[in-house]
This record gives sequence, C-alpha cells and structure tokens, in this order.
Amino acid sequence: MFVSSRRASRGRLQPATLVLALFAALQSVSAATATWSGASASTWNNAGNWDVLPAATGDSLVFAGSSNLTNSNDLVTGVAGITFASGAGAFSLGGNALTVAGGSAITNNSSSAQTISLALTNSGATTLSAASGNLSLTGLLGGGSLVIEGTGGRTVTLSRSGSNTFGMGATVNNGGTLLLQNTSGNALSNFVTINNGGTVRLGGASIDQIHFNSVLELNGASAVFDMN
Repeated sequence: MFVSSRRASRGRLQPATLVLALFAALQSVSAATATWSGASASTWNNAGNWDVLPAATGDSLVFAGSSNLTNSNDLVTGVAGITFASGAGAFSLGGNALTVAGGSAITNNSSSAQTISLALTNSGATTLSAASGNLSLTGLLGGGSLVIEGTGGRTVTLSRSGSNTFGMGATVNNGGTLLLQNTSGNALSNFVTINNGGTVRLGGASIDQIHFNSVLELNGASAVFDMN
C-alpha cells in the first residue's frame, strides 16, 4: 500500500481523495438490482423476464418465483451478487460465464435447492451462503477464493467433471458445510481453512478433491474435516 507523505490541507479534499469519492458515488448510482420473474422465456436477454433488464455488468440479480426455473444467461458478463429469494423454486442457472465482483455473495434464501452450472470467476473472495437451502455449483470456478456459510446443516456443494482453476481456496465459517464432490480432478487447489463450527466433507468419484499441495487448517475443536 502506498502512503503519501504530503499533508492534506485542513478542510479541503485533495485531488486523489476527490477522485476516489466521485468513483465510489458513481458506482453506487450505477449499481442496481434486477429481479427475475421468468414470465416470458428461459433466456436472460428478454425484458419480460425481469422487473428491470440487467446491465451487462455490475448489477445484483435476484431469482424469485417458479417460472422458467431452468434458464440461460445470454446477456450478463458480470454481477455484484446473486440471491435466490425466499419461496423461490429450484432454479438451475446455465449459459454464459459470469464474473462475480469482489466481496459479493451468492445466497440461497429459499428452502429449495439451487444449482448454478455456468462458469464463475471470482474477482475477490465470494461468499457462498446456504442460508435456507442447499446450493450447488457445477460449473468451472476460477479467480479468487470462496467463503462458505450456512445454517441448519445446509450444504454448499462443488461438483463437476475436471479440476477448477488452479489456486482456488476456501474458508468455511461457523455453521457452514462444504461438500467436495468432483467426479474427477481437484475441487480446490489452494488453502482450505475450516473455522470452529465449520465442516468440509469429501465425496464423489475423484480421489483428489483437494490438491496435494494445498494447506489444510482446522481452527477450533468443532472444526470438522470428514473424509468418509
């Protein structure tokens, strides 16, 4: 981190500070939430499916209701998060790959299990939350790390044929359960940190769910690493 040695004048914003403030303001103005109704078709690039058609990048997406549960991204390249609303049906999101903004979350607030089969690239740490129902990711994962959260024994599952991008790590927090269920290759290939009250379970046909060079850390007596 670069720290300038110049002193700021009292009561006056310095140019760099002003630029950052304006950039943050523009981001807050441009960010929006688009909610899926699925009223018209199974593809995203259809205004009749949304309350507001999502921008190509930067918006948060909410999937609600039970229409066109299996649908395909042919519009969006990046998101600021994905939420499955309370009461939503069991969605399956496919189609074109997405980049998830750093610090964003993918959250299941529905009791229905949700599946994301499109590829995801994390710009930073992305939280995967099985808050009210299970959440499965079956597409290629790349970029930054994963933070796993959940309640009531609900599970976040990583399951695909072939390894995710090398360097993918995960932190499992209290209440979170992560099931690694690749049929081949590495689900994770960097650090795996299990905090007190978190659980990681190994399953699937692959005998190498976690790359052999990965660092496994258990923090606390209630951190669980289940190889059965």
